[in-house]
This record gives sequence, C-alpha cells and structure tokens, in this order.
Amino acid sequence: MTFTIARLSTLATLPTEIFENIILLLSQHDLTQCVRVSRAWNEAFTPHLWRIIPLFGRTRFKRFMLPDTQGELYKNTAHVREIQVKHEKLYNLFLPSRRLSEAILSDAEPALSDNAFTIGPFTNLRVLELHHRPLARAYEFDEGIFEIVRQNPGLRRLKIGVEMEPEVLLSLVTEHVPNLQELDIETPWRGDVKALLDNLPDSLRTVRLKDVNHEIPWKGYVSSTSSATKRRPLQHHALESLHIGGNLAGQEEQVLVPFLEGCNQNLKTFLGTTRVICFGANWTHIDLFNRCVGPLTAAAIVNNCERLEVLDIMESGTWGLSGSHLQTILTKAPRLRSLQVRWLLGTEKISSVDILSSEWATTSLEHVDLKIHVPRITADQEDADDDDSKALRASSRDIQRQVLRRFGQQTHLRKLVIGGMAYSSATGEFGHQLECLEMTLESGLNELKGLKELEHLDIHDMDHRVGVPELEWMVANFPKLKHLHGMHCSLRPPNEGVQEWLHSHQPKWSCVCVFTGSVL
Repeated sequence: MTFTIARLSTLATLPTEIFENIILLLSQHDLTQCVRVSRAWNEAFTPHLWRIIPLFGRTRFKRFMLPDTQGELYKNTAHVREIQVKHEKLYNLFLPSRRLSEAILSDAEPALSDNAFTIGPFTNLRVLELHHRPLARAYEFDEGIFEIVRQNPGLRRLKIGVEMEPEVLLSLVTEHVPNLQELDIETPWRGDVKALLDNLPDSLRTVRLKDVNHEIPWKGYVSSTSSATKRRPLQHHALESLHIGGNLAGQEEQVLVPFLEGCNQNLKTFLGTTRVICFGANWTHIDLFNRCVGPLTAAAIVNNCERLEVLDIMESGTWGLSGSHLQTILTKAPRLRSLQVRWLLGTEKISSVDILSSEWATTSLEHVDLKIHVPRITADQEDADDDDSKALRASSRDIQRQVLRRFGQQTHLRKLVIGGMAYSSATGEFGHQLECLEMTLESGLNELKGLKELEHLDIHDMDHRVGVPELEWMVANFPKLKHLHGMHCSLRPPNEGVQEWLHSHQPKWSCVCVFTGSVL
C-alpha cells in the first residue's frame, strides 16, 4: 500500500483513532517498509510491526530461524501482543527456559514453582495460540507452556492444541488466566469436566472444548496440582458461546446443568456432542449433534425459545421432543430462521393437526427440514368413485392445502425438506412415508406460489404424487429453484410422462435426482 504524508511531523499529530485505522489497512510487508522511512516513522510503526507474530508456513519458519530475525525479535519483545506458533522447532524460541541450577540439582519430577523458570521475553501477551504438533512427544512442553501463561496474566485469548498432562492443563486454565475472554482447547482432555467448567475464569465470553472425556473422581480424590476444584463454582455471566465435544460418561445433568445455570444471563449459543437439559432465555442458536434429546431438554427448549433463531437437532435421538413441542416453538419464536428436526421425529412426527392448531409467530424461515404426518387415503381408494372415498379424498386434500398455505407464508424460504423415512413395526424396516403431502395441484401446491426465493426442494423420502403438471408449475413459480430431489414409493407406479418431460424440457435446475423406474 502506498500513501503520502506531506510532512513527517504530521504523523505524530494524527488523532490516535485515525492512525490506528491506517495501521489496520497495512500488511506486514507495508509495516516493514514504513519502519525504514525515517527515525520518526520507525518509532511510530515498530510497535505495530512486532505486535503479531504469526509463525505459520515454511517461509515464516525459515525467516524466524535466522539469527538476525531472532535478534530483532528479542529487541522488540515488549511490543509483542500476539503469538501463533505451529512449528514445534519454534516452541523453545518463545517459551521461558528452566533455570540451569534447577535442571542440574533436581533429579525428581520437576515442580511447577514460581522460581523454577527465568522470566521469559514475552510478558505482555494478549493472544497465545499453540497449535497441534503431531510429531511432538506427549507433555514435552508442559512446563514451558504453563510458565508462559503464568507470566502473562493479561491474556485475552488462549488456544491450546498441544497435548498436555490433564492436571497441568486444569491448573493452567482455572488459576492463571484471570482476564481470559476466549478459551479454545483443541487437544483431547481427560478428567473431571465438572471441575474444569466450574472453575474457569468468570471473564470468559467464548469457550470451546473440542474433545473432553469426563472421568468421575473416586471418593476421597484430591487434586495433586491445585486447590481449584475446592473453590465454590464461579458464575459465568459473561459467557456468550459454549462448544463442548466428547463424552460426559452419562453425567450430562450433573456436569452441565449447574454450569449452565450459572451463565444463562448472556449465553446465546451452545454447540455440542452431548445431551443438555438446560437452556437460557437469551439463546439464539441450539445445535445438538448426534445425541438424544430427552423430555427435560425438550421442555427447556420450548420454555426458552422466544429469541431462538436456529434449532438443529437433525441427528439426535427419537424421544422427548414431539410434534406439539415443535408447533409451540413455531408459535413462540418470531426470529426463527432454521428448523431442522426431521430425523428426531422418527416415531412422533409433527402432524397436520399440530401445524394447524395455531398461527406461527415467524415469517422468517429460510431452512426447514421436518417430517409432517398428513392423513391420506389408501392406494385402493385413490381412484374409487364411491361417496366415502370421495369424501375422504376431499378432506385429506383440504388439510394438505392448509398445511401448504402455512409454508407459502414463509416467503424467505430457500430450502425445504419435508417427509422422512417411516419405520414399520410389523416388518422392522424403514420405508417411504405414506401419510404425507401429495404435493399436487389438486392438493394445494399452488399455495406455495409465494416462495420465489426457494432454491432446494427435497421430497424424496415420502410418497408424493408429483407429475408433469406439477413440474411445469414449479418451473413457472420457483424462479430460483436449483435442486429438486424426490422419488416415488415402490408400492405405487410413477406418474406417466415425467421422465420424458424432463428429457424434453431440460429445466434449468442444477440437480434433478432421478431414480430408476421412479418419478424424479
């Protein structure tokens, strides 16, 4: 970047906020050029040149291994605020060194004492990222990592991707980072997760624990590292986001509920591979991947969904959350944008009765993925002319039309996935859902004419009756449609002419899934 300042003296007179905004636009190369302009510029730009040390990639590694670069670095350590280390050969460059006398005189396992290490060159850090080193020995740098963190109480962000001894890591993140705002532990950790969560600093806003494995401490166990687990659990009212993965050994209620109750004030986002049964009123995103949602969890979601924007429990279990719960959420969550719960309702689908029982609060849905139960007549009754069959057919289609009208009101909808595999207790097998929407013009497809933003329509897991008239209607009314996915149940023949129509018309859809001998 090139810019001109009329007089060098004006650099010092620039308002601080303007100068800081200029700095944000400059690359590392730009800053290197600026410090060479003059003595005044060198003094002004040097702190910013050395503020962030990103040690990624072969080129940076080679540069920092040069004696001249290391010399300049140590001259400017007071300016360094952020270090990102990935290459294991550079760890010793930044970590404090153990005192020689301690190393020679102590044959026992070294203690993590205040005077065992020299004061490291970096004591003003705000961000420290120590990334995964696949070739390093386990616990190789525990002491040095512990010490650099202890010597930087002003840390705001800490990322640990290095395998550390569990007790050392527990002590590190619960006792020596009083001002931490963001904690990211990428390395697997095994121990008392409750003690870890309860004693995290109350200044934290974001916590990401990628792979924790809870081990229930045996009775009478005393931590060998610290007294952190003896303190009264802290209240984490500043916490906004929690991501926890791993295995809580069936102790979700004992581990998570007390912690979540202490941070409900601002907590908005929870991501996890674990079951939770407590939610806060301010939560906007709930993503529960690959775990069961029990009745208490379902009740907590329903009771605290007024600000909910995203509910994703697609891969969760099939118990606890019913169709009536979903309808309640739809009537209470005016900001809801994404609702993905289809697989959750393997046995308890949301029914047409649920959907039509009350008006939805939201008109902002962009992504919907759920399974709807709609009463349908049997295959034998489809073409029957008797009065009873006609009445049943008319009643079913009237209900379908009302359901489709609800979806048609969601004019921001971009992805719609409806229907799902149905389980037969008689055969013990999964098959296509038969009690579902027909998606025909006769059953109210025209109610979706307002979905001009729709890009993805997936109806392949249900026995729809889409034919040529419906395809022509979609071409005319879904101008942004790119992906159409569907097929018919093998128990009924496909509608005639569909495949011929697709070959002859070639609609401008990027993906049309066609299965052998079936519609679409």
